Amino acid sequence: MRSFMLRICFAVLIISTSCSARSEFQIASITGTVTDVTGAAIPKSKVALEPTNGPVIKAITDNAGHFEISAPPGEYILTASAVAFRTTKKAVHLSAVAPATRISKHVHI
Repeated sequence: MRSFMLRICFAVLIISTSCSARSEFQIASITGTVTDVTGAAIPKSKVALEPTNGPVIKAITDNAGHFEISAPPGEYILTASAVAFRTTKKAVHLSAVAPATRISKHVHI
């Protein structure tokens, strides 16, 4: 009986460890478009997602100015820059509850 109880406790421990590990590694994403003040897309812009602690995640926009970055949920500063344009920064929150975040307004630079 004691051996049976130890096996059940061990199984419960493994299951609870798996659940907490899965929640720690959730990934959210942010998508958007980098445009100038007239609304024209700026291709090949540099976009960076800077966490409060940890490495900066970088991306380059496509020919239509679109970008997508995946990162763990948390608070970030989104930075967009391009040659001959001013750099723009915007605070963003990536949520584990809503794993896809879309910048509702274009990131103007």
